Amino acid sequence: MNARSSQSLRERQRESVAAAILDAAEAVIAEKGVAAAPMAEIARRAGVAVGTVYNYFPDRDGLVQALLADRRAAMVPKIRAAAAAHAKAPFEAALRGFLRDLLATMEERRSFLRIALEMPHAPQKRGAVVTELHTAINGILARGVRDAARLPLYTRVVAGALKSTLLDALDRDLPFVAEADELAGVLLDGLRKR
Repeated sequence: MNARSSQSLRERQRESVAAAILDAAEAVIAEKGVAAAPMAEIARRAGVAVGTVYNYFPDRDGLVQALLADRRAAMVPKIRAAAAAHAKAPFEAALRGFLRDLLATMEERRSFLRIALEMPHAPQKRGAVVTELHTAINGILARGVRDAARLPLYTRVVAGALKSTLLDALDRDLPFVAEADELAGVLLDGLRKR
């Protein structure tokens, strides 16, 4: 085996171990919370030694930050896809379809969302996921709201209602998608009057 193919194999193994650690961290942290998630349990679930976890991540904070970065990066194209799927639909159908598709996508990452929504956020710092979400919502609302000057406010209202819906569904252990039509109805009833 030449040096290039063995390096490639090592890189693939490294990526596989890192992914297993992140998956295990997501599961354990979602169950126990960030502060109460033992590194030993994360390592056990990943099928590695605790020292191996520290070979990949400097400490718990580094592991959590890597988990957040990885999962957030995976969400951005899914938000874009949900918006693109309804780009040609009329306003109300687009909003309903986008919320339904978005909540279905978020259901796939329920444990990550539990973690992300619990994490403190810097008020002035908007991440890629929130930026993409606001862009998608704004694009849909721009087709149905008469007062374009109010779009930033309405976008924040929709994003806030979405976050509140997710938190409530997590608290009550409800599927996210079950809330999509009700959320869309409440938003549209209010937006129709604007």
